[in-house]
Amino acid sequence: MDRLLVCLSCHYCLIVNSLVVKDPPRIPFRTPGCIADKACFDVNKPVPQWACKSGQQIPAVLRCDGTMDCNDGSDEAHATCDGETLQSMNEGRFHILETPGLKFDPVRHGDFIKNFHPILSPSRIPQPGPGVDKVEMYYLDTPVENNWITASFLGWTHQGVGFKLLNSTGGEMGRMQFQYWSPDEYLARQLLIDPYLGPAGQVGDNRNEPRPSREMFWFDDRGRMLFEQRGMVSYERSRFNWEGGYWQQEDLYATLDVKTYGETLLEIEKWAVGHPQFSQMGVMNQQKEEIYPIVGCYKFVRDILKQVSGEDILNRSLPIIRAEWIIVEPIELGADPQRLEEMMKADPELHLAFANDLGYSWGGADGTQKHDPKALFVLPASYHADGSVWERDEYAGKIHIMRPTGDWYKEVGLGAKNRTIRNTYICNAILLGIVASICSCCFACFRNKSV
Repeated sequence: MDRLLVCLSCHYCLIVNSLVVKDPPRIPFRTPGCIADKACFDVNKPVPQWACKSGQQIPAVLRCDGTMDCNDGSDEAHATCDGETLQSMNEGRFHILETPGLKFDPVRHGDFIKNFHPILSPSRIPQPGPGVDKVEMYYLDTPVENNWITASFLGWTHQGVGFKLLNSTGGEMGRMQFQYWSPDEYLARQLLIDPYLGPAGQVGDNRNEPRPSREMFWFDDRGRMLFEQRGMVSYERSRFNWEGGYWQQEDLYATLDVKTYGETLLEIEKWAVGHPQFSQMGVMNQQKEEIYPIVGCYKFVRDILKQVSGEDILNRSLPIIRAEWIIVEPIELGADPQRLEEMMKADPELHLAFANDLGYSWGGADGTQKHDPKALFVLPASYHADGSVWERDEYAGKIHIMRPTGDWYKEVGLGAKNRTIRNTYICNAILLGIVASICSCCFACFRNKSV
């Protein structure tokens, strides 16, 4: 059976050679960990405070959670925490690691700000307190939209890295959850990254209408083009749970000493700075040379876990990873943004690519779908081919102009292969059951006629 269920990491599930849907719905990246209690994200809700020895005030729930929030470290001192009975808690706030060029627009990111109340964290990630003896590092994932069917059968998950801070007796002090995502919460028209098209480009759930025109592009006073899908690393703290139950799957990867844990936090800070643009898929030319790297949630998890444990998550069975690159014909790489306007003015039939123009449909990224030869695939020149940063700002001074070929290149992890095999057995079992039921009905009808 060739209609196998596969997963495109983090956001979209596909049924190969099966259902074709021309206009995919706008899919949120994630839902709040405490969605059942919206008040936990209410910045106006009074939060009980605790006074540090220096007089500084911090949220009381963060006392003795293993990370130092007081400038003087008194919230994690032995005198404060020894013998303390710790309760389950979830901070309910997202701390965004502040990186060059990262900012939130109240218009473009209004829903994100309203739902998550992000806190830009200009300082380093809070360091472990003196009571922490060792730290367990976990691979985390959760079904998109909190739907167990999408995870258990389709493998449609969002991934993160978790740390459980333990004291000398092995008791849990607190947890930290890290993830890489974007404040632009919906599936990109081009699947990777979109030029910002203003309110006229955000009509209803169908982002293919109206067809983007050159008049819809946004530029700054330096002639740079504005793009969406800015990337960011966030962390949130809890105890005896992963972000209030948001993360539903855990896999222990390594146990770290305090020094190694501190070094890992530094690696996360560096990773955030080095990956300013979120891109769940990559781009290659027809010679399979990478033009634009994959920089999504699985890339973040893969890099951090491999840095510490030396093991690639593609070789483990739990993550359902399927990395994909769009194959394109380069037109102009590193071009001035005005060049795109000139091309579209000279040929009014040229337009920005949509999912089907890339050879993608809900039926699968298998290169069998027809694509429009007048479609242009446009990305910011955020990264060099080797993955190093070219530009950090959401306004791009250089862009890549390409033409989609309709072909794709795939890299499938062990977990995705196992999921495919499992789903093959499930589909065959269902098919055999249907055939058996039909045969049983036919036999019953034949017997009745004979009588």
